[in-house]
Amino acid sequence: MAGHVGLAPAGHQERTMGERLAGWRYLPVALAVGSIWLAVLVASVFAPVMITGSNHERLAIAALGDWLWGGLATGLLLLAAAFVRPERTGIWPVVALTSAVIWAAVAIASVFAPDFVTGTDPTTIPLAAMLAPIAGSIVTAFLAVFAAGMGARPAD
Repeated sequence: MAGHVGLAPAGHQERTMGERLAGWRYLPVALAVGSIWLAVLVASVFAPVMITGSNHERLAIAALGDWLWGGLATGLLLLAAAFVRPERTGIWPVVALTSAVIWAAVAIASVFAPDFVTGTDPTTIPLAAMLAPIAGSIVTAFLAVFAAGMGARPAD
């Protein structure tokens, strides 16, 4: 008699390799999404504020807008993860690492880039804090499209 006999509950079916690998992508996706929101939090708290007017009114421009761009990037990554075939999940650790690097660069640029100062009052505009999250979302969109495209190809 070849093989072995195992006991399994009634109605239990063994999971295929594709089904076992399908759950593997959730950890890298969670790390990618976590890196986005960590960068949004850091930029919102530590980025310089916009100072304008004769009374030097202060506006935390990063805290107002970064959540929008972080939400867009999160949605794009989750959408890409939804379209990946289970057997093509090897791309997600790379996506998580790349996303972490992208959003770390967004946070660093938002916090440490010099401000644009103009006028006699002077007006201080943190351009990097305004533009870095937009650029990060665009690059994340390209990354999500790449990941979804890699996962949609038939297995070789």
